Amino acid sequence: MKKFIATLLGVIMVFSLVSCFEDTEKPSGGEEINKQIENQEETPDNNRDEQNDESVNETNEIPVSSTKTLAYFEKYLSGGEYTMEMKTTVQGIEVISKNAFKDDMMYSESDMDGMKSVMVMRDGYQYIIENSSKMVLKTQVADNGAVMDMFADEAANYETAVASGETEYNGKSYDYEEFTVEGETVQYLFDGDELKFIKATVEGEEGVVEILSLEKGADAKLFEIPEDYQMIAY
Repeated sequence: MKKFIATLLGVIMVFSLVSCFEDTEKPSGGEEINKQIENQEETPDNNRDEQNDESVNETNEIPVSSTKTLAYFEKYLSGGEYTMEMKTTVQGIEVISKNAFKDDMMYSESDMDGMKSVMVMRDGYQYIIENSSKMVLKTQVADNGAVMDMFADEAANYETAVASGETEYNGKSYDYEEFTVEGETVQYLFDGDELKFIKATVEGEEGVVEILSLEKGADAKLFEIPEDYQMIAY
């Protein structure tokens, strides 16, 4: 089960990386391509079609959203700042979590059967915040950017779905796209254009994460470490 959760976290981090490399508003290809785009805007109408064809040929290596899943995460994760709330079940216990990313900072809050925990990663440190006792446990770790880099090579796995179509879950029909990551199967279930569930089969065990909300932006206060709490450093 730990591997299953790690896989899902990896998936989320992968899309953070993808959103950083793909510009949905203007193609990136260096000064030469950008100049071509500017010249295109000044070209008379009767010559535009021909030059547009040349531009497409020269920029066809620019990454595009080839799957619905990539397009969805691009929409919300572009810029690397977003907040996501999820629900899953671990060993029969419902877990609700809230995760936020901003620059090189990460916030994670979970409620597991009434037991709440808060973790913040920033500046190369991990802070476990215990609100009931007003204590903070501080440990040095790889910064969030370094953690995300661990999954950089996996980004290509999400450009092409190995399967897609319709599937039924909890009595309702969803569109789905399926990917294979390190030999494991991950499905993304959509209701229209909204991602509702992530299903993963790891070592023969199926796990499901329900996406409660996903939005661009993250409240800066989430990443603050309480100054009046007792700090214990290791």
